[in-house]
Amino acid sequence: MLSVPFARTSALVLLAAAMMAPAAARATPYAKFDHLSVSSPQGVQPVTLHVANDGSRWTHVVAEKVRLPVQVDIKVKTGSVTYFALFNGGSPAPESERIFESFAFDNTKHFDKSVLTDEIRADRLGNGINSIVSACNARLAQGADIMKAQPPFTQLVSIGIKARADKNVFNAKSRWKDANGVLLVTVVCDAPPTHIEVGPPEHTKTPPRVKDADLAIVTLDKIPGKHCPRVALLVARFEIDRNGEVEFILRRNDGEADRLVTEETHQLPDGRWRAEYTRKYEFNHSVERKYMIEVVGQAKASAWMPMQIRCGDTAVGGLTGGAKPPQ
Repeated sequence: MLSVPFARTSALVLLAAAMMAPAAARATPYAKFDHLSVSSPQGVQPVTLHVANDGSRWTHVVAEKVRLPVQVDIKVKTGSVTYFALFNGGSPAPESERIFESFAFDNTKHFDKSVLTDEIRADRLGNGINSIVSACNARLAQGADIMKAQPPFTQLVSIGIKARADKNVFNAKSRWKDANGVLLVTVVCDAPPTHIEVGPPEHTKTPPRVKDADLAIVTLDKIPGKHCPRVALLVARFEIDRNGEVEFILRRNDGEADRLVTEETHQLPDGRWRAEYTRKYEFNHSVERKYMIEVVGQAKASAWMPMQIRCGDTAVGGLTGGAKPPQ
């Protein structure tokens, strides 16, 4: 019988064992995903979207900036989560915008947290926006009063996620995975801008014609730092065709409204005229509101502007009196 060298025999045995071993026993150099999803967080109030009304129908989602609460759930079988990004309208596509991203290099196997996206215009949330407007208009067929804001309802909009997992944090044996989900939003079909009748011409001076209406809100520290009390200045400006007062309505998003008149009018160096109104607020607690202005008797209005005061408390402060602040 022929003898086979021991070293050669051992090599043959090891090779045969490797060939016979099941595929699952051979370790892959790449990370592997187990689960990837995005959804609305439990117990978190959905963001509210407003739909504008032109007096005959609802036309479009108001282009105000919002932040979306999103529940992100990423789990890997091997490796660790190292990155993910969220996209409006679904998984990454040419028309999608990246609205949040996060890097994690701490050997995370399971990332399951609620995050708040970057600011994004509400009318650019992607899939679901057109159906929101249609849902408002469907109420007309059910007898809704076009001149009144309708009770809020909920709707779904699409969101996408793209995640990366690495075998470990020191090498690039990575895998990428995409997924789509939906978020719950609250929708309010707004009433149209109020049309207020003015008196007969013989009893009412003809006001200047308003070319543009603009609203600005600035928050200031009353004392150094970001602790209350804080001051908010609301400034309404109107570009007009001649000297004169402008009558307008200051609206708050909870339905409160004031009918006001501009406090001063002056001519700009280029010959244009501007009318202005300034109101000062002082708050001792956190506040989150929105304001807009509408010109009485003229089809001019500003966009909704936010007033946000952060004090670490959810109670609402109040309006203070006092002299008008300097310009």
